[in-house]
Amino acid sequence: MILQTQNLVCGFNKSSPVLEGIDFSVAKAEIIFILGPNGIGKSCLVQTLSGVISPIAGEAPHLELSAMERAKLASYCAQEVIESSDLLVENYLSLITPTHKSLFDLVVKELEIKPFLSKSLIKLSGGERQRVRLGACLLQDSKVYLLDEPTNSLDPKPIQNLSRLLLELKELSKSSVIVSHDLGFAINTGTRFIGIDQKRILFDCDQSTLREKKLLDQLYSVNFNWAQVSDSRWALC
Repeated sequence: MILQTQNLVCGFNKSSPVLEGIDFSVAKAEIIFILGPNGIGKSCLVQTLSGVISPIAGEAPHLELSAMERAKLASYCAQEVIESSDLLVENYLSLITPTHKSLFDLVVKELEIKPFLSKSLIKLSGGERQRVRLGACLLQDSKVYLLDEPTNSLDPKPIQNLSRLLLELKELSKSSVIVSHDLGFAINTGTRFIGIDQKRILFDCDQSTLREKKLLDQLYSVNFNWAQVSDSRWALC
């Protein structure tokens, strides 16, 4: 396993934990979506996995690594977009340019960042800055990418591009752990789905189980209909 926790307790103070008893692991080449209603603790979980928030209790051996070693293991992208500044996009990304140029070329191409590499961040829209922020995270060349609401501010085409990019990174043995409310993006990108409710993991399954057992219906208290739009793509209605 690349990353593993046992009996993890997450939150902002010991008296009222957000999540309890979280046993969680990430293997090579997985795309894991963390699903659940607003305020249930999804962001708290990835913030804890990244080290932004310290766990209240439990075991997470990777958090005991040095900051440099942890960066090689996991890269975190928060849901807030980059603040506007006069810094050029290419200079921003150069701070995180990976050893392998092929990864840089792949990320820049799929996120369609190249047209504004020479522009300053202040001249970009919110969606364009979100793509730059995602690019910076994915260029860190970590083993696991922790992405919190990565489709915020993105139009449909960039979302499709991001889905394709994550699948391509999976083929390079990279894994992703993604918090998202975009269920269409999730079911057409993910290889594994974790539902959180009542402070605990409600389910941990593949797409077929998610669909056949109507687990999304239970999680969100909504009756979803799955419609197959191609051999590999589904829509929820």
